[in-house]
Amino acid sequence: GMGGYGPVQYYYLIDEARKMGAQRIVIAFYLGNDVTDAFGLPNRLEKWAFLRRECETDDLPPFELCPVPCEIRDPSYWEPDLPTIQLKQSGSVLWTIHSYLRLNSVFYAMAYESALKPAVQALFEKSRQITPGSFAPASLGLIFTPSMNLTTLDLRHDHIRCGCKIIRRILALMAQKQNAREELLFVIIPTRENIYHKRLKRDGIELPPSFECQVHYEREISRFIAGELRKNGFRFIDVQPQMEEAALQNRTIYPRSGDHHPSAAGYALIAAQIYKALSLDPIRKQ
Repeated sequence: GMGGYGPVQYYYLIDEARKMGAQRIVIAFYLGNDVTDAFGLPNRLEKWAFLRRECETDDLPPFELCPVPCEIRDPSYWEPDLPTIQLKQSGSVLWTIHSYLRLNSVFYAMAYESALKPAVQALFEKSRQITPGSFAPASLGLIFTPSMNLTTLDLRHDHIRCGCKIIRRILALMAQKQNAREELLFVIIPTRENIYHKRLKRDGIELPPSFECQVHYEREISRFIAGELRKNGFRFIDVQPQMEEAALQNRTIYPRSGDHHPSAAGYALIAAQIYKALSLDPIRKQ
């Protein structure tokens, strides 16, 4: 995985992985931003411009609209006002410096992931849990970012629907590769908000409209991607049930900050399911 990579890069890298002698290739769809990543790349690089044609027709299956009225603000990273999120605000001075160093300095990239980001989160983010737009129930000590996530999942917007159509096309292209159905294993990874939705409901915590709508549209998109994977004959794992159960059991599978990446324990849950799927593979190469 690389920062900013999405479904188009996954497709491109299949051949690169084969050159390295990979026997099996695991492709993980992260529902938090892969739809917008799929939409964005064909609009930035001419090599993938042919994918823009997917947006010319509206032939997606009907999606159910969120029953809870909610609106989101622009730009995409309007909220929350958290230091690690500010680093990702495209066009800002912080983002420009941060992105340059991450791409050009191995020392900075390692320092950021291992020390700088955790230090920023520990020092500043816990004191900003009441930031407008973020949602941080005291009982969990986690900072959720539903409004930010809704900007990448809201099926009422054309660019999100277009991203879904590009993913559909990419999966069809993957299926055309020789031995792809036997070689590829897909993983669908939900957002933290989706995983903790049942836990928060169980605890009687009132959720903001943006939280309800983000989870609703994310699950609609998850069903769509799962349907396209089945249609193309691909094997896939949905890790939500196991991670949802871990959240219900109060296991710590995410850092207590605004970081949407799982903790080591969360990644271990995902890895264990991938390992099990590969171990049970009846045609696994010896």
